[in-house]
Amino acid sequence: MELTAPSIKHRDRGYKRCEVCGETKPVAEYYLKQAPSRKYFYPADCKACYCARRLREYHAKSDAYKERQKENVKKRYRRIRDSNSAEILESHYCDYCGEKGDDLLVFRDLLHCKYKDWSEWTVLHKECVEDAKREGLVDDLALPRTKDQIARNVRVRSADTVDALYPDYAWTEPALAAFAAGVLTCHRCERELPCTRDESSAFYINVQREKKRILRPCKECKAEIRAARAKKERRR
Repeated sequence: MELTAPSIKHRDRGYKRCEVCGETKPVAEYYLKQAPSRKYFYPADCKACYCARRLREYHAKSDAYKERQKENVKKRYRRIRDSNSAEILESHYCDYCGEKGDDLLVFRDLLHCKYKDWSEWTVLHKECVEDAKREGLVDDLALPRTKDQIARNVRVRSADTVDALYPDYAWTEPALAAFAAGVLTCHRCERELPCTRDESSAFYINVQREKKRILRPCKECKAEIRAARAKKERRR
């Protein structure tokens, strides 16, 4: 093993001063590292100082990693939140007693949501919640939501699907005018794009406060906004 000239001197003396802690220690207390010239050398810090520095870096990166994991869990939850909302709204029976009812609460299982791309849910009557918790049917971390709360945040792609899910809700006047014209102008890119009742429409449909409306900007601009927002979060 070929050493650099300064490291040869340190080896012959048998000791070296650590530039971090300031102590003079035997060369056995230093790691040997390889330089770009393929020669080996003794670094400026001893083994104890090197390990302490690496441990600090590990914990710093670990905290950042945990923060990124929390953000990823939130993003995944938001993404899957709308993917199964339509199926949840079609559940009209309590999973505990099996009876039909209007005062149903929806509990999503956050433990499954953290590690999978889907979330389990349980639909219960209000009076069945305590019994279901005692029997372990509902997780302690599950958050209760009413169907009205879920319906306010549902975003689907097809107007026909919205009509099937919410026959009692009315379309807004701008949405009816856009369907009649067949086109709608995106206020971001200022293009006239097709606005139809099927999935070929260039705009998303949203249900909120017992109203069915068309969301602007268009799907393409929405994707660009999400990408820019994700890029900005990564820079942080």
